[in-house]
Amino acid sequence: MTSILSERAMLSVLKISMFTARKLDKNVTAETLERHNAAPDAGAFHKRLLSKEAMADIVRIHGAARTFHYDRTLPWLDDGPRILSAMAHSTYWSQMERYQEEALEALQSFFSSSCASCAASRVAWPASFAASRVA
Repeated sequence: MTSILSERAMLSVLKISMFTARKLDKNVTAETLERHNAAPDAGAFHKRLLSKEAMADIVRIHGAARTFHYDRTLPWLDDGPRILSAMAHSTYWSQMERYQEEALEALQSFFSSSCASCAASRVAWPASFAASRVA
C-alpha cells in the first residue's frame, strides 16, 4: 500500500494583521536621544494611541489563534507554510472559525468603545494630539 503525502496532509498558512495603535513620536525620540547623548539609531519612542485595555481582547484572541496554529501544525518551509494532518483538518478549521468569530465580536466591541479610549489617550498625551503633531 502506497501512502501519498497529499492525501494525508496539507500546507497551512496563518496570516493575522492588526492595527497596533502606536505611532512613532519623533520629537520625544529626538529629545531623549539628545538628553542622553545617544546615537541616532539607539532607540525610538512610540506612543500608544489607545490604552492597552482597549486592544486587550483583540490581542488575546489573535495570540490564541497563533498559538493554536503552531500547536496543531509542524514546520514545513522556511517562508511560513506549515504542515497540517488531514485527520486534524476539520477540528483545526472549526477552531479557527471560532477564533475568527471571537475576533469580529471583539472588533465590534472595540469600535463601539473606541471614542472613549481615544479621549482617554488625549488626556494621557495632550501635546501629542495637537493638530500639527498627529499626522
